Amino acid sequence: MNENEDGVDLSEPLVDGSDNAHVQVNDPYSYLDKVIEDESNKVEESIDIYVGKEFRSDEEAYNFYNLYALIKEFSIRKNQRGTSRKGVSTLRFVCSKQGLSNRQKNEGKPVDCSTKQNTPEKVRSATRTDCLAYMRVKLVEGGIWQVTKFHDEHNHPLAPNTPSKNRNLRSHRCLTIEDIEIIRKLSDQNIGPSKIAEYLATLHGGKKKVLFRTKDVSNVIATDNRKLLGVDVDRTLLHFQKKKEVDEEFFYAIDADDDGFVRHIF
Repeated sequence: MNENEDGVDLSEPLVDGSDNAHVQVNDPYSYLDKVIEDESNKVEESIDIYVGKEFRSDEEAYNFYNLYALIKEFSIRKNQRGTSRKGVSTLRFVCSKQGLSNRQKNEGKPVDCSTKQNTPEKVRSATRTDCLAYMRVKLVEGGIWQVTKFHDEHNHPLAPNTPSKNRNLRSHRCLTIEDIEIIRKLSDQNIGPSKIAEYLATLHGGKKKVLFRTKDVSNVIATDNRKLLGVDVDRTLLHFQKKKEVDEEFFYAIDADDDGFVRHIF
């Protein structure tokens, strides 16, 4: 067990490898408006982070550090969760470049040629730099989350753009529950992702203010379609299985892709 000085188990990492925009329950546009209205970054004075700073919830702590990251021009992610007998008691939010990718870790290690495929692998640029910037919060008396550790030095260049453009960095991209409901309703009317994204942009005051990309809209639609396809496939297979029970000569075959999703049923 990996425990800190308070006897809290920190062995539970939080892994988030998805590139999708996250779902935001509260209104994320209020703080974006604040940033866009002041590109000179005078807002920095009100977002200082220090040991002892308190938040009313873990979500408020994350959103505050994410706002800080937006101003400072980097992206964050949830990295580690500490648990005690009473439940989750510490959380650590880190720079998105924290740690190293598996490919970076394996560089220089001998390769087993017997398992290596002939198909060339896609070469992806390294995005991790083992950055040590982070903020750790702890649940204290009264349900308050308090900053216990804060490291603000990065080992990589920060994003060169203005904060309003840095909203495209991963942790700053999000879709509200209302956004997703609109996406689903318009998609049911056969309206494409680009048109849906344009409509949502008008609702949020223009493209400059949206916190998502057209790809994020497409991902919502694709995920819903796969879920529906899965339900239809399950029903079809159940029907075929029952039919085969009464007719031994009945035959059917399934063509699936590499991820196990059904493409065709014959």
